[in-house]
Amino acid sequence: MKNAIPLYKNHETDETFLLCDVRVPKKFLDAEMLQAVHDKINRDITLAKREEAIKNKESKFKAREKTIKARELKLEQAVRALKVTIGAFVGIHLLTGVDREGGKGELNTFRFCMDGVVYKAEENPDDGYRSYLGELSVDLDNPIKNVFSPITVKGHLSNRGEVLELVDIVSGQCILRLGTDYSDDDYPVCINEWNPVEAKDGYSE
Repeated sequence: MKNAIPLYKNHETDETFLLCDVRVPKKFLDAEMLQAVHDKINRDITLAKREEAIKNKESKFKAREKTIKARELKLEQAVRALKVTIGAFVGIHLLTGVDREGGKGELNTFRFCMDGVVYKAEENPDDGYRSYLGELSVDLDNPIKNVFSPITVKGHLSNRGEVLELVDIVSGQCILRLGTDYSDDDYPVCINEWNPVEAKDGYSE
């Protein structure tokens, strides 16, 4: 039928129809019923627009979330590829944790948390008679186990700029040394010393 729209009741004939299931000619509609039908249609349209808007927002949110994750991945990859030098620790810093791994005859790994970032230093054992400080990098995978209250330290370089020394500014003692000692050019030695007994600003066993 032409000009047919959904209807629920004709007040003139008292005939009842199922809304949206039965269509009747527009001429059978009175003003009240027509208004009710129009209101219902408008509500349906509004609801449909709202649902579409919600879907669009969800789609945009997912796209934004995907973009953020991609950026985080790129940042993580950049941090992992970052080559750190001992010179980066010259000046005032906060030391909050130190771990040492490895034993006699093993590759020694020295990890420390400085200014909230965990760094990993690995020893290069070379030929067994000589050793060097190997790669120094940011460690994103392993949290520090031996954590303590922040120790304010001042870093400076010694041994021709090859060894980092961190001095506890409260006790005035050197509590951490890291680098390669070239005092004997023929037999360089990897330095990864941690002296907690000298730390007075927050360390406890």
